[in-house]
Amino acid sequence: ATAALAGAATVPSSLTFKVDSTADEVDVKLGDGICKSVSGKCTLRAALNEISAMKSTGKPVVITLPDGEYQLQIEPPAAATLDEFGGDLDLVAHDTPPPSVTITGAGSGDTVISQLRGDRVLELSAPEPVTLDGVTIQGGNSINQGGGIANSETGGLTLQNSMVTGNSADEGGGVYSRRPLIVNNSEIVDNHATASGGGLAMNTHGGKLSGTTVTGNTSGQLGGGIWIQNVDLAQITRSFVGGNTVAATAITGAPLEGGGIEIDSDPRFGATTIQVSYTTIQGNISAGAGGGIFWQATGTLALDGSLVALNTAESGGGISTGLGPSNAAIGTIQLTNTTVSGNAAERGGGIERSTGNTLLRAVTIAGNTAPRGSGILFNGARAIYSVATGLILANLPASQNCALNSGTGAFGTNDSLSTPGANLESGAGCHLRTSDLS
Repeated sequence: ATAALAGAATVPSSLTFKVDSTADEVDVKLGDGICKSVSGKCTLRAALNEISAMKSTGKPVVITLPDGEYQLQIEPPAAATLDEFGGDLDLVAHDTPPPSVTITGAGSGDTVISQLRGDRVLELSAPEPVTLDGVTIQGGNSINQGGGIANSETGGLTLQNSMVTGNSADEGGGVYSRRPLIVNNSEIVDNHATASGGGLAMNTHGGKLSGTTVTGNTSGQLGGGIWIQNVDLAQITRSFVGGNTVAATAITGAPLEGGGIEIDSDPRFGATTIQVSYTTIQGNISAGAGGGIFWQATGTLALDGSLVALNTAESGGGISTGLGPSNAAIGTIQLTNTTVSGNAAERGGGIERSTGNTLLRAVTIAGNTAPRGSGILFNGARAIYSVATGLILANLPASQNCALNSGTGAFGTNDSLSTPGANLESGAGCHLRTSDLS
């Protein structure tokens, strides 16, 4: 009995494949539970081949990657089909998947997975949750979604202590995820999307970014840094979204929105909640609307303890909102303990608000510039403002701290500003009552 107990104690809690070669070689005998390529080594591709083919042991699977550059050099298949034996790396669905798969590198600066054959780097189409820890994903390309990583069917993707850089795709240049996505302490840098989500794209399922940098990414239409579409909840906390760009596109008549972050949703998917806390959104550029953030969804966009600064756009330098179907009102924007400063636009230097309610609590809107609505531009239909205490408005020109899109006239029933006390304004454009000024 003692021997049996001792033996049981030594049973590993996970099945581990220890990669011992940076070569790009397939597994020679699928489903035998052994990671072994033609050279007798365990390669990264061979490990993924084996996981995709073998029967589950009921244990989580771990792939360990020592430091080095793992260059993907096998040509992709002629047709654009899922093929784990060439082109990108694939984790493929099968009848008995393991509970989870974790790929652990030596650190993002030490373990690099590079695509050299014009395909994406990694495609995840198996049902188990996948974690990438301590790796760099670079050089991938897809004509569809996810130049670096395409996550279509997993139980969720977690990316931590990692970097995704130098990838391109039509949507989600760095990462495209249709399943829950968690990004911790990582960098999404210098990726490109022809259409939407230069750095990363969340579609249908939401996720959370924490302690993450999203910078230097570009797109040709929506969301230079991040594109979020049709999700119920997404959270961004203690992160930096900066230096991303939405530039002119070859797509005729396509909107240009969300230099830093674009959020949009079809009302049929229900309300969307976006929570941004203790995050800086800075130095992003949109050739159209929303230099920092563009919001066009039902539900709530909430910023708390955050900074939206030095972004530029044609309209809504810091934050811009769109119109719902048939110009219907969209969701609420709620800013708390947040600063919107140093942004610039032709219209709505700080905020351009088209529809829905806006709640501002302990908010500074200062140092923004625009010929019309240097601080806040009320852009017509159903833009109803409800402003709580602690608002500071000091923008250039001061006479345009608040303005209508027409540039003339008083605020009407669709463009109202309620300011119940303790506010400061450098000019008189917002028509604050004397009793509401500090």
